Amino acid sequence: MMTGKINVPNIRALAAELRGLPEYAYDQSTWARRTTKAPCGTAGCIAGRCYIKVKGLEAMNEALAAGHDLMIMVLPVAQEYLGLDDTGDLFTCDPGRDWPEPFRSDWKEALDSREQANVAASYLEAIADGRATVYGEEDDVEDEDDSDDSCDCDACNLNVGVADYDADDE
Repeated sequence: MMTGKINVPNIRALAAELRGLPEYAYDQSTWARRTTKAPCGTAGCIAGRCYIKVKGLEAMNEALAAGHDLMIMVLPVAQEYLGLDDTGDLFTCDPGRDWPEPFRSDWKEALDSREQANVAASYLEAIADGRATVYGEEDDVEDEDDSDDSCDCDACNLNVGVADYDADDE
């Protein structure tokens, strides 16, 4: 639930940034991670990209190298930047399950991280325009404990202290 006033200019700026990201610089499955495939050396989700916009790439890379708990660092910065008291399903690691339609289906059809970044940008633009909420389904607002919605990604399990793990390099 968004109880505060969303920051529409920041949401639009982030959407524009996502549309311009190079391949491999966006990864919704983790707050952030080092990768040799991204030109800047770091990939991140919507929240991670917010952190980088506010604190800078160097601060993110230092946090990754130090093995900091990125959720504790990234989440409040991203919430403040976007003007969201509650991020609902926006920061999910599984948009193909949790985001509202048509973004859920678009995510499932995305062929690479560039297309995924464009879907995320479209979702953010819809939130800024009032055409979407941060919740995938309206009943998600009431049903906060749904055992069938478990996710095994690093972001959801808070296994974010692995500083230099790069799944792309395996």
